[in-house]
Amino acid sequence: MPKPSAKKNSRFPDPAPMRREGDMDGLPSVMLVNTALKGYAATEDFPYHVWVAVGYNSTDAEQGLPTGKEERTLSSIEDALLAAVRKGSAGHYIGHTSWNGVREFHFYVDDPDDVEERLEKVAEQQHRPVQLEINEDSAWAGVSYFFDYEQ
Repeated sequence: MPKPSAKKNSRFPDPAPMRREGDMDGLPSVMLVNTALKGYAATEDFPYHVWVAVGYNSTDAEQGLPTGKEERTLSSIEDALLAAVRKGSAGHYIGHTSWNGVREFHFYVDDPDDVEERLEKVAEQQHRPVQLEINEDSAWAGVSYFFDYEQ
């Protein structure tokens, strides 16, 4: 799990990815979370929550999770999103969830303007549905469920 900024200091802890599996409404769900950001003290320095949702194909056997081919495509999209965020602002990649044919990516950035423009360009290049929202959330409440676990 790479981080959106190449800066190396206490504001950017080394990523510590953890995969979590569960289910919602009877369908399996998978989450990848950067556990290094649990209890992160500098949330106010990165007050803008960037949410990107990408639709993908699934099969009955996958029960709403991506197929192997879709996983590779989603990985490429993730790389493009990370590059757009890195070029547009300093920030953190919280992680992503996959459930019911949708992968949601979550970032927090210090300045949303350039990031939004760059992410819109990435979205326009996709051959699948993409939604993008940016909201102010200095407490990171929008991703608190990512960190609801015991370490």
